[in-house]
Amino acid sequence: RWLIGLEFGDNVAENFRNLPVLALQGDQDTLVKVAQSKNFIGKLDAMGYDATFLPIRGEDHWIGQLVFSTDIIFKWMEGRRRPAAPKKITFATYSLKYNKAYWATIDDFARWGKRAKIDVEVTGDNEITVTTSNVATLVLDPPAKLIDRSKRVVVQVAGKPFTFDPPIKTPLRLELAPVRAAGLKKTPLLCGPIKDVHNSRFVFVYGTRDNPVENKMIYNKAVLAVSEWRAFVKSARLLEREKDPLMVRDRDLTDKQRKECNLVLIGTPRTNSVLREIADKLPIKFEGDHTFVVGNKKYTGPGLGLNMIYPSPLAPGRYVVVKSGEYYGKSLSENHKFDMLPDYIIYDSTLDREIFGNWDGMPNRGLCAGFFDKYWQLDDDLMWTQEPIKEPERLIRPRR
Repeated sequence: RWLIGLEFGDNVAENFRNLPVLALQGDQDTLVKVAQSKNFIGKLDAMGYDATFLPIRGEDHWIGQLVFSTDIIFKWMEGRRRPAAPKKITFATYSLKYNKAYWATIDDFARWGKRAKIDVEVTGDNEITVTTSNVATLVLDPPAKLIDRSKRVVVQVAGKPFTFDPPIKTPLRLELAPVRAAGLKKTPLLCGPIKDVHNSRFVFVYGTRDNPVENKMIYNKAVLAVSEWRAFVKSARLLEREKDPLMVRDRDLTDKQRKECNLVLIGTPRTNSVLREIADKLPIKFEGDHTFVVGNKKYTGPGLGLNMIYPSPLAPGRYVVVKSGEYYGKSLSENHKFDMLPDYIIYDSTLDREIFGNWDGMPNRGLCAGFFDKYWQLDDDLMWTQEPIKEPERLIRPRR
């Protein structure tokens, strides 16, 4: 639910308070139900927001070319302007990656894994009233048209006043809950989940410390991972003999790549020298090639795999992603390899039987998955587990 909340507007509908919305959809859409869009626009309308639903008669899902070859959007935009500095801001978010609305920034959550929300409003002469949910630190930077920084500013939070005396030269920082000052911590630049590794420069690093047969298997996993990424982003094909810049052998990883790239490490500490270098600094531990240790839980078997994201111990501001054991997502379509992966997942080679009617393929069956807390530590409240399938099951797809 957290991952879905992160991606879909209906879960943060409050955020459209100051942003007009025009939704267009083919009324014969075969992929997304028209009622779904109508319900969302109706929800915004009921909240008093400026929201319009416009069906495109006789059209299916693929309407981009039709819509942008007319002036329909521009006519709708002509009479609307988004305010640069609204007096009232409502903002909800699931992640620090999306933590700012206009002049209000959620700098820290009270607890990771839960939705955070703020209502901020200039309610009087140099007075701001705030209500929050799951917020530890809030930063306000109202413009001069709203607040006179040459005078005292009072911010009321749940009846508690925070006063700022002039001259006020910096944003107003409100510490609403205890915050650990030092140590590793989730930030807007480093907060997961796994797919965030691809949002800045990255390279796949494959292990070469095993025998030739095993090394070839690890290399093939790297080739598969790179080809999946290239298919997903529709990148141009490389020349047949061109060396792929997205993948490198562990022993050939340069100091520059260590410092400047997120590293996707393929293999185990035994087979990948870079992973071996940092394994003792990772929260999920390895025992040999086939056992993963998550706190007091052990998962063992040759058919298991691990995907995990974590701040790189080799360079500040960078990630490492570990891809060990069974390859994840072979049965998923190229558009959906990365959708529902949290911060870590241990899985087996079977498919998840709980997802029916999913025509974009099916994920591996997760045995242990979850999110690290805001200090990048394991947290039982953010962990989900299920037992492996005891007996083979025959997958029957429902009729479409």
